[in-house]
Amino acid sequence: MRTALIGLALVMLGVVLGWSGAGARPLEAQTPGASRQGSHHPAAQWGHQGGDLIALSHRLENGDLQVVLVDGQTRVMSVYHVTAADGAITLKSVRNVRWDLLMEEYNGAKPYPREIRALLDRR
Repeated sequence: MRTALIGLALVMLGVVLGWSGAGARPLEAQTPGASRQGSHHPAAQWGHQGGDLIALSHRLENGDLQVVLVDGQTRVMSVYHVTAADGAITLKSVRNVRWDLLMEEYNGAKPYPREIRALLDRR
């Protein structure tokens, strides 16, 4: 029953995302091997107006499901939690990662990218 509720919640989330864009074409899940009995793949991709909407899911220690959606077109990611008990969906965070991806380093460890580049430039 719990699995059915979570599945229904994910389908509803996909439908809502499909209707959110004006003129967006219908969502088409592409889950490789989904026809195998009991097969659960952590990633699915849906067509989304010239870009990709990628969904990644992960079971949390408390049994809830965490779903991360990444819009390849807008470079925005969002994190949802789906409660195992009742299938309730809660938006946890949204972030535009465009600027994050432009940084060369942040909170890293040695050797830093600039140090590696300096070594390579000396050759």
